[in-house]
Amino acid sequence: MKKILTMLSLSALFLVGCGQKALTNNIYPDENAKVGEQYGAMTVSAVPTEENPIYMSFTGEVSISGEYSYSGEGASFGENQFCFSIIDTEEMKKLPKSEYFKDTTGKNFCLTNTDKAKELLDEYGSATITINAFQDNIKTESEVPSMATLVSVESKTEAQK
Repeated sequence: MKKILTMLSLSALFLVGCGQKALTNNIYPDENAKVGEQYGAMTVSAVPTEENPIYMSFTGEVSISGEYSYSGEGASFGENQFCFSIIDTEEMKKLPKSEYFKDTTGKNFCLTNTDKAKELLDEYGSATITINAFQDNIKTESEVPSMATLVSVESKTEAQK
């Protein structure tokens, strides 16, 4: 009986360790990532092609915390978009990150569903949100931001004006 309990305990530790590994392995190889592989808390759903050479696409819902702002009409970059900036290293491990950018700090992305974001978020502040359909920009020369679809807002704090 003692051996069985010991084996169960070791098995549980092994499984917990495996579950955590997925969140620490968020760096994906730019050219060799395959559909179905998991990086961070998300799974590769499409790799760049000749028709779409900019984005590595991922599926899976993930809750993430960071700072956000709305660019509004007439902005010179990212007009009419809500964009998030993730600085916390533990939060960044939840999102896939290109091997090319592995040594950079921070992660930025904009939301694809601006109308929903306008309903749920203030103009700027900090929030914990759930996203899915993450598209990571892998081209350094492109000014197109990484993108994600807003699913829900868990919490938010409006910045002091």
